[in-house]
Amino acid sequence: MKGLAAICLLLLLAWPAAAGSLEFALGGGPTAVALVEINADVDRVNAIIRHVNETLALLPNVEGQVPEAERLGGGICLEAAERYRPNDWLGIGGRLSYARSASEMSGEYLSTDTSEISTVEMDLDLVAVGVLLDMTFDFLDAGIILGGGLSAGYYFVGLSHTSLFEIPQEYPEALSGLPPDAQTQYSGGGFGLEASLSVSIPIFSGFSIETAVAYRYAQATLADGSGQHPDLDGNGPVDGTDLSGMTVRIGFSLDVGIPGSDEKE
Repeated sequence: MKGLAAICLLLLLAWPAAAGSLEFALGGGPTAVALVEINADVDRVNAIIRHVNETLALLPNVEGQVPEAERLGGGICLEAAERYRPNDWLGIGGRLSYARSASEMSGEYLSTDTSEISTVEMDLDLVAVGVLLDMTFDFLDAGIILGGGLSAGYYFVGLSHTSLFEIPQEYPEALSGLPPDAQTQYSGGGFGLEASLSVSIPIFSGFSIETAVAYRYAQATLADGSGQHPDLDGNGPVDGTDLSGMTVRIGFSLDVGIPGSDEKE
């Protein structure tokens, strides 16, 4: 990683004196993030919700059902990149990505004897910002350009977790292992790698429409202000967060030139 960073730094310093062009790219699209450990907690919470729903549905003096929480992982990714192109087929530079995935669940139980309302809710909001060293290469130019890319960098991650579990007093037995009531912010990050395949359609000189499919491998560690890892279901904290997944990007690239390159020619 340090060697790759040093190479890119040297290229950045050499841009003003080098032949080639500077390219800016902007795009976005749907992304899927594994979040295996967090979604395992969500599945256990849903198992508790199903059990409580089934039990309370048998009681004549309790109304209402609580929906299951959606698994976290699907969302939108936005990206911006700047690359130096020393020739027609190679690009080296940096990329900034922003991805967000959110899940909301809320429901109520009504005790008809007392008109007491018991609220159950769980909200999750995950944001990941990637700062990546980027290398792209074109391997076929037949009017439509086929290419690929390799990236490596660091993902900064934040996770917001809010939960409230109120069970009606009519519930016929003691219920242990409920998810804790919480309003917690977790933060952290980890290194990741990404590989992509792309299709670029030149519209006019220096401007192209691009689409790409990318696979990302990344692992992050999250903790709150006291150093505790996420614990969504009350069954113990998770040590790692899997950020691996797929992204589909649609966007454009623009050749913005290099200041002073015309004079040097």
